[in-house]
Amino acid sequence: MAIKFNESDIGAEAFGGNARRQRLLTAARVPNTKVLLDRITLDAGAIIDLTVPAGSVAWFQMLEGEAVLRRGQDDKRLSASHVVLLPPAFSAIRIPPPSPGPTFAQCTDR
Repeated sequence: MAIKFNESDIGAEAFGGNARRQRLLTAARVPNTKVLLDRITLDAGAIIDLTVPAGSVAWFQMLEGEAVLRRGQDDKRLSASHVVLLPPAFSAIRIPPPSPGPTFAQCTDR
């Protein structure tokens, strides 16, 4: 079954510091889905915590701009050419300069 919606029709909620998240694909919108899809918008000074539950994998794609993905003491600079796969039980902090945010997707075992 295909669904159609415009991201501008979906409200955003606060996410981390100076960021907003739109939940585009949800279990409520697409029953029995195993893929959840969020659009994250980052404002200047945004800091978000990316945590992947055990039993899930996630990925995000930078749409434009640059950011830093920090895990422990390890920083990775990311740009619009990056697509990142995050394994189960992964946790990191994303600290961007001012830029639009990524699209973030998660596959669950539910």
